[in-house]
Amino acid sequence: MNLKKSGIGVLAGLTSLLVACTSTSTPVSGIDIWNKVLWFGTLGFLGYSVEGPMVGFMRIAVFILVFALMFEGSRFLGFLGRNSRIVITLILSLISVIFIPGNVLAGIGAAYGTLVAFILLGSVIVGIGALYINIPITSLGYRLLRLAVLVVLLFILISVKQHASGLLALVPMTINFP
Repeated sequence: MNLKKSGIGVLAGLTSLLVACTSTSTPVSGIDIWNKVLWFGTLGFLGYSVEGPMVGFMRIAVFILVFALMFEGSRFLGFLGRNSRIVITLILSLISVIFIPGNVLAGIGAAYGTLVAFILLGSVIVGIGALYINIPITSLGYRLLRLAVLVVLLFILISVKQHASGLLALVPMTINFP
């Protein structure tokens, strides 16, 4: 029997036994665990938790991204072992993420979300436009099909406009000059 497989089986059995024997007064749900993870991301464990859960999520996501990029980049340092590279990139990632302001993290999330939305919606709109252009105008059926394609395109654009204006109505547009 392979030692790794038996070790994983023993660890899984021990974990199952400990989970079964643990007594809690209140049941733990997935939402409670997720709130604890977001609390960790908002730096609540350092006593600094004035930021919301979205900034906490972005902090965790940026930490994972920075760690992955730095770890893969550290492969080119031949004089360091794997464990040393993990520790160094972990420490540098933590320092980077802790000292990035919440506003910058929110900006990173907004920029990424805007880029992805632009790519996804843009590809659909370009595809529908190409379909509209390539449908011939030879018969009444094709003209009705072009009209249906235009109605779908109009529906998508109106939905995006309503969603964007609803988001802008929620954000107070105040600029504070020093």
